[in-house]
Amino acid sequence: MPPPDPPSPVADRRRDVVMAGLVVLSLAGTMPYFGRLMNANERPRLLQAMAWVDTGELAVDGPAARGIAPGVDVARSPVDGRLYPNKPPGATVPAVVAYSGLRVIAALGGPEPTLRSLTIASRLLGALLPTLVLLWLLARRLRARGAGAAGDAAVLLVALATPLTSYARLLFGHSLAACLLLAGTLWLIDGTDPERGSWRRALAAGALAASAVTVEYLAAFAGLVLAGLLVARGRRGTSRSVLLAAVAGALLPVLALAGYHAAVFGSPLATGYHHVVDEGFAQTHGHGLLGLGLPTAHSLLEHLLSPWGGLLWWAPLVAIALGWGLRRWRGLDLEARVATAMLLLLTVLLLGLAQGGGWRVGPRYLVLVMPLAAYGLAGLLHAARSRPLVAVLLLGLALASATIDALAANLFPHLVPHGNPLADLLLPLALEGRPPPTLLPGGPLSLAIVVLVPVALVGWGMLRALGPWPVAARRRLVSIAALGSLLAVALLLAALAGPSHPEAEADLEAVRSIWEPDGPRPPVRRELLPLPQ
Repeated sequence: MPPPDPPSPVADRRRDVVMAGLVVLSLAGTMPYFGRLMNANERPRLLQAMAWVDTGELAVDGPAARGIAPGVDVARSPVDGRLYPNKPPGATVPAVVAYSGLRVIAALGGPEPTLRSLTIASRLLGALLPTLVLLWLLARRLRARGAGAAGDAAVLLVALATPLTSYARLLFGHSLAACLLLAGTLWLIDGTDPERGSWRRALAAGALAASAVTVEYLAAFAGLVLAGLLVARGRRGTSRSVLLAAVAGALLPVLALAGYHAAVFGSPLATGYHHVVDEGFAQTHGHGLLGLGLPTAHSLLEHLLSPWGGLLWWAPLVAIALGWGLRRWRGLDLEARVATAMLLLLTVLLLGLAQGGGWRVGPRYLVLVMPLAAYGLAGLLHAARSRPLVAVLLLGLALASATIDALAANLFPHLVPHGNPLADLLLPLALEGRPPPTLLPGGPLSLAIVVLVPVALVGWGMLRALGPWPVAARRRLVSIAALGSLLAVALLLAALAGPSHPEAEADLEAVRSIWEPDGPRPPVRRELLPLPQ
């Protein structure tokens, strides 16, 4: 039998458009919003955006807050005694753009801004859009490297089988920082190439990569890997002017951040974490370097194995991809080495982090570099084509991860850090038919769609990456799909059987009390009162 005709470019484009649309649906089909919660991470950023636009201030306890309490994620300035977000200011910028846009719409006769509209608009600009840009850059890069279907599947895994799927719809800054870091790193690799580089591109790349630090302080450690990249480029003949341009570009956002620290907290090296108002946060950040120290048994459990924040629980394929990259280090090219080194460094740092991240989905501080696992995943999937047992293992882990990540992202991406969130919170909420507001028609069907679509996408991408499958090998494909699905079910059942927590029912009832629209707890005021005269 002759081989089938290769797909046409038109068919490829149609498939890509359909796949991209389904990814957008998976990431934006729901945008969980709970006005009765107004989570502590987003709240001060939204209030700072309002203050910036309405009064030209940066403090969150002024008249622009309209009496809304700033929450616990704030710091008290030693300069003026006022309250500011304890986070770097970068994630406030998309909220400023969103609020300004809502004000313009209101001035043109549209509805007045509300907390709900401001929150959703800020998430769209500061979380969803950067995530989509990140995935586009990654897919384009892997295709240019010849990764093919394995590269496409790796991007799907990063998008839908890691906690990135939750933080693509929350203004926590993780996806924005990841986008800036990835884009800057890729530009830096190209811009400092001895033959094709230029000082202009190197300058822009340095500024873009370093901008990630203005969103998430942990991104500063990625600069160590990028510094090593510049040293390697210098040894291979890149001109000194190009290297200096990259350094100069990186200094621009760093100096801007230092200026913010000096103005708000009295010193370029003083951050909001040095002046947090919550005593528990102060104790945590007082350990080591802003909470970073040597790994302990508790931190290893917290960040690797725990069902609320463990990497092996929420994104096991990221850990496997890292191990695969390290094992084949000598055979990797420069770009893959940079990605692997950055992922390794941030993972090691995370294991010594005393701060777990409060209510969260998985190891959220590692979302910054999780997309870099796509390089190892693409190679791993390519190698698994000739290893059916490995293919079954990878498929089972992928389907299980996509399921729990989709449940958390679409139901309640603020998991309490104790007990078993899958059994204690997510499954009960799903069985009660409590999907949050969605772009789709309401009801249990919406939840089924936004959970099953990403799981199906991941499965389809994995099986396509493990091909191509001639007719004679279709039986093996069916066997891999069946065994991988059975393994995923077994993994999910094992996860559900994990130990619960004495406060599990109380936690579930607390979540029910803030559920919209029927939660009994009164919401934070939605309408924004006029500014005091």
